[in-house]
Amino acid sequence: MNVSSYLDAVLITYSNYYVNFKSISKPNFDLICKHIVPDRVIGLILSNDEDTPGLAELFLTYFQINQFTHLQSLTLFDIGPHLWENIIQSMVELKNLRSFFYTQPSRINSWISDITGFDLNQLDSRLFNIYGPILPQLCRLKLSHGDFLNSIQFPQLQHLILERSSVDIVKHISSVATRLKSLETKFELDDSTTQFLYPLTQLKRLVLEIEGSNISMSHLEEMMSNLPRLKHLILIVNCNCDVVNGQRWQMIVQHLITFNFMFNLSVSLESQDLDSFRTSFWLEEKHCIEQERKPKLLPQ
Repeated sequence: MNVSSYLDAVLITYSNYYVNFKSISKPNFDLICKHIVPDRVIGLILSNDEDTPGLAELFLTYFQINQFTHLQSLTLFDIGPHLWENIIQSMVELKNLRSFFYTQPSRINSWISDITGFDLNQLDSRLFNIYGPILPQLCRLKLSHGDFLNSIQFPQLQHLILERSSVDIVKHISSVATRLKSLETKFELDDSTTQFLYPLTQLKRLVLEIEGSNISMSHLEEMMSNLPRLKHLILIVNCNCDVVNGQRWQMIVQHLITFNFMFNLSVSLESQDLDSFRTSFWLEEKHCIEQERKPKLLPQ
């Protein structure tokens, strides 16, 4: 049996399959595309990164996204604006889609120099108006930002990654995504903000980076009180000196399974300032280590 016949036999054997084009040679890509049965694909990963340049364009010469009628998961890596419209217009027809991950380009592309910031924002807004209606059906979502999400309801959403957001967007998410279990985001805080994370009663995992104004220990205690089911925490913040208090931290994180918190302080600390993190709770139970003099406290 030749390779082509063998591949046909394999694909026929499975009624549903995932196709990952994140890293693949051109000959293998062509071979697979010639044998894919679109309505059997439930997961699809497309990439235009440096390992697979031009692959997404080539894929669209074989298929349109709306041919994958049973697609449940779609992930796009480094797909530029020149392909967004084609893909997104077809994506809204995928009634079975439950997961959409978009990772923005990580390198300088030729198309970036041809599009001004204003034009890119206009394109972004227009495309959101196209794909916005599909967002309420999603359980998993990753976007480069959340600028347009304040008009969307998320009754099914359980996992959300926003590479950039705002306090207002996170507030909206907390009110409309009542089933949310995992949140990863980054936003900037100003001095006028008194509350930056609102109740998320089902949240079990939080990865949060806050830039801008310093956070006090009281802010962090309030944040944790809004997350009663939280089990996993990664936190990167600019802090006041009062956060260097092992006893207060112990009270709010002792129920966590894993956590990693990094304090960025504007003042230097002496060794004795960290004594409250040298108790048996931190050193033996949580295996906390001190890293440099910033400090960064990293429970392992």
